Amino acid sequence: MLCLMMGNLIILPVGITFFENANSLAWIIFNVVSDTLFLADLVFNFRTGILKEDNSEIILDPLIIRRQYLRGWFVVDFISSIPVDYIFLVVDLEVLMDSELYRTARALRIVRFTKILSLLRLLRLSRLIRYIHQWEEIFHMTYDLASAVVRIVNLIGMMLLLCHWDGCLQFLVPMLQDFPEDCWVAKNHMVNITWSVQYSYALFKAMSHMLCIGYGAQAPQSMTDVWLTMLSMIVGATCYAMFLGHATTLVQSLDSSRRQYHEKYKQVEEYMSFHKLPSDMRQKIHEYYEHRYQGKMFDEENILGELSEPLKEEIVSFNCRSLVDNMPLFANADPNFVLAVLTKLRFEVFQPGDLIIREGTVGYKMFFIQHGCVSVITHSNKETKLSDGSYFGEICLLTKGRRTASVRADTYCRLYSLSVDSFNEVLEEHPIMRQAFETVAVERLDRIGKRNSILLRRPSQRAAVAGVRMVNNDAGGGTKGGGTRDAGALVSLDSVLVQKIAKQGSNIPRSMGNGKGVNPITHSIVEGSEVQTLLQTAAASTSPPTAQPDRQQNQEQQQSMSSPPSSGPILDPHPGPSPERVTPSPLSCFLAGMDDTVTLLPQRPPLPPDASSAGSVQQRAAEPLLPHGSKHSQGPSVLGGLTQEVRELSTSQPLLSYRAWVESQPNPQAYRKPSGESLTPRALLGPSWLSAQESSENVPSTSELRPPFPFSPPSISASAYFVSVDLQVEVEQQGTMLSLSRVLANAARSPAAVSQCGVTALSRFNSTAAQQDTPKKTKFGPLADQDRIFTNLYGRHDWRLKGALSRGDWYKTKEILLKGVDWILNEVKVSGLRGRGGAGFPTGMKWSFMNKPSDGRPKYLVVNADEGEPGTCKDREIMRSDPHKLVEGCLVAGRAMGARAAYIYIRGEFYNESSNLQVAINEAYAAGLIGRDACGSGYDFDVFVMRGAGAYICGEETALIESIEGKQGKPRLKPPFPADVGVFGCPTTVANVETVAVAPTICRRGGPWFATFGRERNSGTKLFNISGHVNTPCTVEEEMSIPLKELIERHAGGVRGGWDNLLAVIPGGSSTPLIPKSVCETVLMDFDGLIQAQTGLGTAALIVMDKSTDLIRAIARLIEFYKHESCGQCTPCREGVDWMNQMMWRFVRGNAKVSEIDMIWEISKQIEGHTICALGDGAAWPVQGLIRHFRPLMEGRISEFQELQQARA
Repeated sequence: MLCLMMGNLIILPVGITFFENANSLAWIIFNVVSDTLFLADLVFNFRTGILKEDNSEIILDPLIIRRQYLRGWFVVDFISSIPVDYIFLVVDLEVLMDSELYRTARALRIVRFTKILSLLRLLRLSRLIRYIHQWEEIFHMTYDLASAVVRIVNLIGMMLLLCHWDGCLQFLVPMLQDFPEDCWVAKNHMVNITWSVQYSYALFKAMSHMLCIGYGAQAPQSMTDVWLTMLSMIVGATCYAMFLGHATTLVQSLDSSRRQYHEKYKQVEEYMSFHKLPSDMRQKIHEYYEHRYQGKMFDEENILGELSEPLKEEIVSFNCRSLVDNMPLFANADPNFVLAVLTKLRFEVFQPGDLIIREGTVGYKMFFIQHGCVSVITHSNKETKLSDGSYFGEICLLTKGRRTASVRADTYCRLYSLSVDSFNEVLEEHPIMRQAFETVAVERLDRIGKRNSILLRRPSQRAAVAGVRMVNNDAGGGTKGGGTRDAGALVSLDSVLVQKIAKQGSNIPRSMGNGKGVNPITHSIVEGSEVQTLLQTAAASTSPPTAQPDRQQNQEQQQSMSSPPSSGPILDPHPGPSPERVTPSPLSCFLAGMDDTVTLLPQRPPLPPDASSAGSVQQRAAEPLLPHGSKHSQGPSVLGGLTQEVRELSTSQPLLSYRAWVESQPNPQAYRKPSGESLTPRALLGPSWLSAQESSENVPSTSELRPPFPFSPPSISASAYFVSVDLQVEVEQQGTMLSLSRVLANAARSPAAVSQCGVTALSRFNSTAAQQDTPKKTKFGPLADQDRIFTNLYGRHDWRLKGALSRGDWYKTKEILLKGVDWILNEVKVSGLRGRGGAGFPTGMKWSFMNKPSDGRPKYLVVNADEGEPGTCKDREIMRSDPHKLVEGCLVAGRAMGARAAYIYIRGEFYNESSNLQVAINEAYAAGLIGRDACGSGYDFDVFVMRGAGAYICGEETALIESIEGKQGKPRLKPPFPADVGVFGCPTTVANVETVAVAPTICRRGGPWFATFGRERNSGTKLFNISGHVNTPCTVEEEMSIPLKELIERHAGGVRGGWDNLLAVIPGGSSTPLIPKSVCETVLMDFDGLIQAQTGLGTAALIVMDKSTDLIRAIARLIEFYKHESCGQCTPCREGVDWMNQMMWRFVRGNAKVSEIDMIWEISKQIEGHTICALGDGAAWPVQGLIRHFRPLMEGRISEFQELQQARA
């Protein structure tokens, strides 16, 4: 049927057009046979099943098939199948009149009409289209490249068929008109030539029209030819457009992955060119992309995420089959473990010479070698080769310590990495494999001459260490000196170890009794006297250190104390026989998890606490908070190692779940507060655990506890100070009593403060936290000096690195970075910090938008230092006098959002500020504070300064991004938002200078501290600019929500001529509406207060205007500024601001009508909210503020002008 149909569509137009005797026997037979077959096909369609494309279901019900067919293609198929021309011819010839002449003329007309009726058979084209679609379904050509090819072939065939029909039509129309003299057939003398020549010229003419390359042999002369030519051109243009669309789709679908790769690499080339990277580095980057992606790029994570879990596992197993075949660890392991690991692996590629692991850094993942060779290098230059089937990097994941060796790629290495979270998740499900990993880790450390106390103290390792060494000796032992071991021998040795562990199975003692890090130890009830005795003992045994203790030795002491034997004392103060044995208690477990900067368990007999011991403890407790270089400091340096304040509890330190422990006790009522409430970790989360009435005679003074930033809480005890400031008691983590352990740890630092309290102190802390309601704050400001963040705002001190360190900058920055993204974001969210650039968006929420699964693109932080708002100069003071605040803030903010670089976009006119900022960045690089391994945290972060050209529009975030990319600074349409497509097409967050600069201080002092300033939803401190008609213009840091009147009078010396001389104030920079004196009396300087006053905080730049000000002229000058700075993209802004500028200057002169005030108000409303960026809003609001509060002034100016004109007339 398909071939017959194609023959009909091609032959019928030729026969109708070029053959006069269309009713010959041959034509009649051909048409009758075709019509009969098509009528039969029409009947068969009532019995042909229908395929539902949505669910691939085949409908075979005859009633449904008939109903759908009658409603669908039946009419078209019926008309195209019946021989209408023959029926009409037979009927009409029977009624012809007897006149011979009349019969001849009528017969000719009937023949011509039947030719037209024969064209109805061309409706069979619809069947052809349906048949082709059915064949595509049958051969499954709808989901692959064949589909695109078939569509192109169909389109070409359809175009040729239309061209064929058009050629026949070009000749048929003149033929039906008896070839008039002005038709193209008569002019070219082709009336009586053969049909093949006629068809060729007709086809040539049709193709010339359709391809728009000419008119054929001759231009059209008659009106009929003109219309036929236009029809051909329209059909040709349509086909041309369809062909281009399908061809483009085909080209894009031919190799979409390669196209994505080239698009990605094009961005990389632009990035390399922008940063002017050297040629050797560019070549290295090029080779990396070639080996990593091999010319194709897929979003494999997204692809696998859309599949079912069994199919995903099958694909992953197939992709990693070579890794599984070559790795003895997988060959001898549980298949479920292998599958769990494979689904969490991430593919990575390293080049020869790359340091995959650097010794001493914190490890976040381990690696499996699929192909390649690496060298494991220790500090003593011992070198070990590993190749296909080996793994490395698991030791620090097991011990939560630092890398014990460096690993360098010797060849191009194709590795699979497993993150620490995935690693722990898999080992929790398969604890036997943890023992296998630990056993192999002990052996590997033994090969390089190192030991790890955490691994060796676990029961599984004590039981297996002998067997490990036996296997080691059998396999060839270790390597002496700095020699190299064969990679194959190491792989086989690891395989033997794994087999040994797998065979032992559950016979090996497990260090984690319940699989979650909790030892099933039976404890006695903790009495108040026990707490008191233990704390007194700790106080008596603590002495001032002469030097910082060795970290590893300290760790071993804690781990030995935190793993008590099944019988015997947990501490033995006497070298000889002890008269009393202390049984293990939950308190000892809690104390095992605290910081090792203070020795909690005594090594000598307890002595009665006295002033000297208390003083030594106080000095020791204050040490971690002293800045580097202080004469009292024996703590870590600014760039020192990871301190215990941020070290997570090791899996070797058993911490009994508090709730589980209480439930197991025979008398749980002993652990309740006097109020009857349960003493749970949640109740311990309070501001202090000693009441304000607690005597402070035995508590060190706050001056001894002063941290490196200038503040000291005057009214809380030392222990409460440590809890709230230094460690900030944390919530319950993973079911352990971490909160209580840290409270007790800090109490032990100052035992004199709690030696007479015991459990009473804890109960008082609980009751205080649960029962006291913090009174709502009603007075805001002034800000105390010790609470100021910007301590060198006026440039009176050294702004370089040395001065910044002395003021507390870069203090514990490493610890902040190592606490992780979630911790930093949580602190910022808790602080209530909102953007200081004008929009006031919650900063923590905005930064968290960047924390989405990586798609391979780097992330960037862009700092908006293009401070072009008239009246605003707060960011300049930071960059000029305190630049290290901003550089450190970039590092912390970048860590919070996973960025790898920050671009500080500074206004081109700020030469001094940009110079100081660049010097600060260079100093930070030289000190290792930023750049590779910033602050020794293992986190790489770069900072760049970009100088703009002074365009105000570049203060808008997307225009700023365009300028950084070297384009004209014009805002982009959103979406996409910068968090998705920002600088160089990568995720980007744009933040204000002040917002970024306060982030490190918030992290150091804590989000709750920052949230104590200002009203709810308006937290923190803020830089305010005060300019205009005041006695002492200034920039000052003050508490949010301070009253506007108090701010002006306290810091700017009041309004020139007194407060009663005040006329109006623009509170947030030139783009916010002004407010009159009556509003200024009571308004608070924060986001919500100024919104209620129908204005905005903006940049918090106050422009004060007294009664000598011509308000109309002042606003007109601002509108002229915005007209000049408009980029002109948006019609409302381009035209509307120009109209407002012209009208405002007419209002200045008074040469306007009162009705024009309403007109300019309406124009401002049409601009507001109808532009790409906020410049239009900023231009509209000053006018609205003027009309809202000073309309009588404008009307009076108009009246004065009219009176003056009348007087002149």
